[in-house]
Amino acid sequence: MAKYDITHTCGHSRTVALYGKHNERERKIEWMANQDCPSCWAAKKRESDALKPITATISLLPFPGACGHVPVFQIALTGGTEPRKEEIKSLGYKWGDISGNFMEMLSFSSHQKGWVRKIEWITDDDVAASIVALAPLNPKVVNNIKPWDVALLKKKQAMHESQEAAVSAIPRPERPACYPVGGWNGKIYGGFRIYVDGEEVRLNKADAQAIVAYQTAMAAYQEACVKVREQVA
Repeated sequence: MAKYDITHTCGHSRTVALYGKHNERERKIEWMANQDCPSCWAAKKRESDALKPITATISLLPFPGACGHVPVFQIALTGGTEPRKEEIKSLGYKWGDISGNFMEMLSFSSHQKGWVRKIEWITDDDVAASIVALAPLNPKVVNNIKPWDVALLKKKQAMHESQEAAVSAIPRPERPACYPVGGWNGKIYGGFRIYVDGEEVRLNKADAQAIVAYQTAMAAYQEACVKVREQVA
């Protein structure tokens, strides 16, 4: 590693630390010397972007939402957003990385940044309603969600509904009234002792047996749910 003083085309100078072979460093020094400094480059880009129309790019993301099965679509606003940023923030958008498809997410390259909103796709109207909400910005809309994405989405949703219907048919064990409330590791020690939120609690024999029976029944129930979901998948 060595430090070098670089004078950029904008006239600004800075010191940079470079790694690697000598000839690679020389190429990088030459390249940087033919560019504006990062601050000037960013300022020019902001000016250039401000002249562009706002573009709303819609894409289906390759990961589920908080519910575990609900797909997520993303709306990314780019272009001349700077003068409208307060209005954009009021619509629920945040400045950050724009997520790509699965292969792009595996890439080590940096993501494009913009105003982003991620929305769980519950019904077919969700995308349309989100676009309507952007009407005051008059954006150019680029919809990257393809027909086959929608078909796969509907298939996954139908599969999930079938799985949940099958799971709901399995009787769920009823939790006994004596079951501990609070932080408990699920273990019963000698003398029917348990520790809830760090405090020792004594159980009588009948309550201890009821709790163990419930734990056994719940383990069997959860295993049955997993098997049903695998069969329906």
